[in-house]
Amino acid sequence: MKFIQRHNRTQINLFLVSLDHSIDPDNEVRIIDLFVESLSVKDYGFRIDFTENGRPAYRPTDLLKLFIYGYMNKVWSTRDLEKECKRNIEVMWLLKCLGPDHNIIANIRRGNQKAIKKVLRTTVQIARHFDLIGGKLIDFVELINRSAVSSVAGDSTKLRTQNSKMNNYQFNSIMKTYFLLLLICISMSDRLYSQKFKKPIDYRFKDGEMGYNSFFSKSIHFPVTAIEKGTFANSITKITVNPEGEITEITVINPVDSIIDNEVLRVINLSKNFWKNCDSIKRDQVFYIQIAFSLPGFQPNLCKPKSKEIMKLFPEPIIISIPESLLPTLSNENDSKRPIEKSEELSEKLNSNLNSEKFEDALPFLNELIKRDPFNRDLYKVRIMINIKLNRPELVNQDDNKIFDFAEGFSLDEINKNQN
Repeated sequence: MKFIQRHNRTQINLFLVSLDHSIDPDNEVRIIDLFVESLSVKDYGFRIDFTENGRPAYRPTDLLKLFIYGYMNKVWSTRDLEKECKRNIEVMWLLKCLGPDHNIIANIRRGNQKAIKKVLRTTVQIARHFDLIGGKLIDFVELINRSAVSSVAGDSTKLRTQNSKMNNYQFNSIMKTYFLLLLICISMSDRLYSQKFKKPIDYRFKDGEMGYNSFFSKSIHFPVTAIEKGTFANSITKITVNPEGEITEITVINPVDSIIDNEVLRVINLSKNFWKNCDSIKRDQVFYIQIAFSLPGFQPNLCKPKSKEIMKLFPEPIIISIPESLLPTLSNENDSKRPIEKSEELSEKLNSNLNSEKFEDALPFLNELIKRDPFNRDLYKVRIMINIKLNRPELVNQDDNKIFDFAEGFSLDEINKNQN
């Protein structure tokens, strides 16, 4: 009679398999690991202030993973959890081959009961955030009145209810359902976050985008000299913020003039204390700050994207108007201090110089148009043509990069396509 051949215990394998390859990609332990690693256990009350002397302690996150795995698989006893660490390949992967004994497991669970409860409450909050549970409290009397099979009375009067297998819930089954719900919540997180989109500026700046608008609107001043020149433009500055909330790089993308550029840089430097630390991200984030300097009847072109990916990069534009105290200086249209030229007039002068092949004379008018409309692809193409004629390859490359990579890989066509 033929039997399935057994493996020789003493045989050495030629192709070694790592522990990670032994765990399926969709195994529940991977989600437990992802969930626990995303937590800041110190904020939940786990003890992490161990002394340097003596035997090293176990990380609270490792034991928390073990507890959650035990709850999900009906392994409650600390001695049983100790055995699982030595014989269960899933637990070996989860704890990276650590083997705490039952005394250590019991002591850590006993000393961090409140912290473990807070973690479980966090899973409930996550489920409520994604509308996986209602979280609504229902009055007990109202609940009884809704039930067609239940009645209630007091003072030893007959109490009748239904306790069938379908309506009877034990602690073990509730916990199993609870953690299955958690797994579904985490596995669907990407899709659910796309439904409830939150802009990075909301959690990176103090008081969110509202605080961002308030700070820059109150801190930036419209320079008087710029008002007298009739300057209105969209100043765009790129800043890079690391996970610790520090500004690591500042780049002026659309310069206006030295006075306005210095004013914007001054306020950005003042904002350094308002950017928040974020433990949930591991890379630097980039923001394109738009400061629109506007005059009565004149406002530059702004980027207000509707695409979520571009919205992450461009917070709401800051509109800076002239102070009311300076409005009388603009009352006279013929005032020599206010030589405001409309964009149509600048375009006519630009075309006139181009037709006469006066490329150097045409650049100031073109630069002024770009200050007012930094998202106009055709203006950059004209400036590229002029700089080619003037043999300025560095400036040609700068404008070419802006056309095809204006903001973190997004071209001007993509940005303009996604405008509100």
